[in-house]
Amino acid sequence: MQQSIIDRLSVITDEEKQYLSGKRDVENSLYFGKGTQTVTDRRLFPTEENKERKQIEIRTHARFIDFSLHKHDYVEMMYVCRGQITHIVDGQEIILPKGGILLMNRHVAHAVKCAGVEDIGVNFIISSAFFESVVCEIRESNIFTDFLIENLRNNGKPVLLQFQIDGILQIENLMEALLYSIIHNQCTDSHVLQKTMSLMLTYFVSIDHILVSQFQTDDYYERLKNTIDNYIRTSYRDASLTVLADQLGMSHTYLCKWIAMNMGDNFKDLVVEQRFRVAEFLLKTTDLSVSDIAAAVGYENASYFYRQFRKRYGVTPRNVRFGSS
Repeated sequence: MQQSIIDRLSVITDEEKQYLSGKRDVENSLYFGKGTQTVTDRRLFPTEENKERKQIEIRTHARFIDFSLHKHDYVEMMYVCRGQITHIVDGQEIILPKGGILLMNRHVAHAVKCAGVEDIGVNFIISSAFFESVVCEIRESNIFTDFLIENLRNNGKPVLLQFQIDGILQIENLMEALLYSIIHNQCTDSHVLQKTMSLMLTYFVSIDHILVSQFQTDDYYERLKNTIDNYIRTSYRDASLTVLADQLGMSHTYLCKWIAMNMGDNFKDLVVEQRFRVAEFLLKTTDLSVSDIAAAVGYENASYFYRQFRKRYGVTPRNVRFGSS
């Protein structure tokens, strides 16, 4: 890699200056869709109104800040030019060294640890439409088969591929050409950009030993979902996210976001849902008083339970018990 390219990529950006000045949170407007933990970049991709928009965009990875757990609505490929950058997937650290490439389909949820001044990473933002166009060229590859298929599915499995291209001149030269284009603002010919990326993926397929690891995290996700679901079903009376995080060996913050992103609701609401599910069952199958049922599902204040029950079901506990409306 030419030193001049590294020097240009090392320049501290305006966004990074904010983090160095004390800003503690990622500039969400630059990354996330409103009210979500999904990084979006739809402006870059083809739409019905504008079919000429680029399918690939390249930008440097912002240093000096942690990126919390998130997904993308596109495929992301990170390349590390210098130093190392640490990703967290399924609670496990993946350290990406110089020359490392991480290719993640749009279903992968990951976090990124704060990178230092010497850690230079570049993110390639690639639309799913691009992979639809190259699938014929690399469809024979076992490496990419699952990656491509799962990425195109709306409810596909998370698949992550890690490569190491340090010393592989064919790929390094292509990467250098792509990086040269961004530092000189020459990413204007989308056709050339797409052909270059397609050729790089072809090399990924043909040079077997550069594949460091391949992750399909669906089994882990299912096990984790089942563990969380079982905890809520058995401990709903006094369920604690902190206790659960300790049991799973995860941080409270990471687990909180993981549940919200992968289980359809946040932890508190899932617990409340289970409490009222049990309460409804007890009303229909026992002669326990409403106060006793409220206490049995974790509510010391029977009046609060009564109000919340009526708000949720539109009827009183008595109506449910006697089947009236």
